[in-house]
Amino acid sequence: MAFGRLRCAAMRLAAALVLLAALTVTASALAGPHDPTKRLTTADNARAQRGLIRAADLGTGWTSGAPMQDSDSDCAGFSPDESALVQTGEASGPTLTHPSGSVITTGVDIFRTAAEVRRDWALVVQPGLLRCITAAAKAGSDANSKVSGVSAKRLPFPQIAPMTALYRVVMNVTAAGRTMPFAMDFVLVGSGRYELTLMVAQLGRSVPRDAEVSLARLMLKRLQA
Repeated sequence: MAFGRLRCAAMRLAAALVLLAALTVTASALAGPHDPTKRLTTADNARAQRGLIRAADLGTGWTSGAPMQDSDSDCAGFSPDESALVQTGEASGPTLTHPSGSVITTGVDIFRTAAEVRRDWALVVQPGLLRCITAAAKAGSDANSKVSGVSAKRLPFPQIAPMTALYRVVMNVTAAGRTMPFAMDFVLVGSGRYELTLMVAQLGRSVPRDAEVSLARLMLKRLQA
């Protein structure tokens, strides 16, 4: 799941939550020094694109913005070195927003072998990842807004693939004199040569689990077709 994608997503989703108050979403890109070695192929890049969630998959009211890109992998003393792994495909989905206060974004990483996916999972899905996601969410504050009350935990997720994980971050976002509670979910799925990331931010303290499972299944189905 290219670790940099997760760290960046936490920061960008936190920023997006702040900007939802103004119905605006932004994104930017940085490169990570410990990312997998990239030997991208046209075929695997195209397959990765097929696995993404788009506005048309979500129903009415959703709008599509710029993708969230990977960021620097170093975070809170946790810096898994994925450079020995070979990545052959990647795709970052659009930032999908809804006026009700939801943000969804997805990512797909394809590796040379299924063994490399298992190795990547062992490197990244560690206790340090939770600390990193928490720290990255806190970094969503800026001069005009504040993220506070951040807490995170790992939760169970249905075994729809050999490897699954769910991390939830809850927080308060204050902007323009208004404080709102938000939750962010990070769903990670590993199957064969594929790693999927599904990231959902929701106004309030809960994210619909059934919807997350359905979207993750749809991503897998498209990749395996």
